[in-house]
This record gives sequence, C-alpha cells and structure tokens, in this order.
Amino acid sequence: YSVFEGIEGIEEIDEIEEQLCRAIDLLVDNKNSQAERLLEQVISTLRKRISASTLPEEIARCQESWGDALTLMQEPEQALLHYEKGLLALPEDQTLLWKICKTLLNDMERYDEAASILQEKLLPLDPENDDYLDALDIARGPQRYKEIEKELEAEEAEEEAEESEDALDHSEFFHGIRDPSQEEEFDDESDDENSSTSLLKP
Repeated sequence: YSVFEGIEGIEEIDEIEEQLCRAIDLLVDNKNSQAERLLEQVISTLRKRISASTLPEEIARCQESWGDALTLMQEPEQALLHYEKGLLALPEDQTLLWKICKTLLNDMERYDEAASILQEKLLPLDPENDDYLDALDIARGPQRYKEIEKELEAEEAEEEAEESEDALDHSEFFHGIRDPSQEEEFDDESDDENSSTSLLKP
C-alpha cells in the first residue's frame, strides 16, 4: 500500500516512493554510492515536507519514509528514531509499530522491547497475525535460552550436591569399619604385651 495514501500533493509523494524503490534496486545491483545519493535526496524532500505540514497523518507517513530511507542506509538507530517520531504524530499506528518492532528485533537485537510491543500493542490488534506470532517466537528465543540455561545449571548443582552427600555417607560408613590388617596388628601387640607381663610376674 502507499504510505501516503489520502495525503495531498500526491505527485511529489509518489516520486518519493519511486525513489525508495529505485534505491533498493541500486543496492541490489551493488551500486551503493548511487543509492546513497538518491536516499539523501529523498530525506531532503521529506524534511522540507515535514517542516511545511501540520497534518498528523502526513507527518507520520513522512517520518515513516524517512525511517525507511535510513534503514536502507543501514542506520537502524536513526531509522528507529524517525519511526518513533511518526508514532508521536499518529499514536497506535499499526504500520509504524511493526516497523519499530522489526528494527528492534532484526537490526538491534533488543528482543525484550520487541516482545513488549508485540504483546502489548500489535497482537491485541491482530491476534492471528502470523508475522507477529513468528516475531514473538524469535523475540522470546534468547530469553527462553537463558531460562533453559538456568534450569540446566540448577540441575547440575543439584546433582553435585547429591554426589557430595553420597560421598560423605560412604566416608562415614567406611570410617566405622576397622581395617582387618589393623586388627591383626593390634592383636599381635596385645599378645606381646601380655607375654611380657607374664614374664615379669614372680
């Protein structure tokens, strides 16, 4: 769909979308410098349009396209900033929320924040959306990994404690059993002592 649908000045806006598509084609063809110059022109146009506009819808869509351009320029932090500015102009906008979520998830690895947006904002709007559900699984992945890691560590600690307890029980058991060789030695010493005592008797 057109991010500028229903906004006045459609000719200039259509040109912005065409330029974004053209920039993608250039990037695919590894013509990065040409793509970057084109994207800078797009951003310049969007900046002027935002400055001249008082319409929340138009500002939001311009900020969205600005974020798209920065995403293509591999500047996710700046892209996120403009998506969020768009959301300020048009709160709860589903498209902007989704782009914020994808930026957090795919480009910045801020999984907890992405999961929060999905659970609190996007899924309540569209609970059966496969893209949202898949993204939530990805966002939960690192957290689930940490949970599994903690579970394994707890199991290992429990096994070590049980092994230590078993070792202590064995030690106490064997400590209570006299070594037969020591008993024989003790008996020999007793016999020698008794023999010596008997010799000393008158």
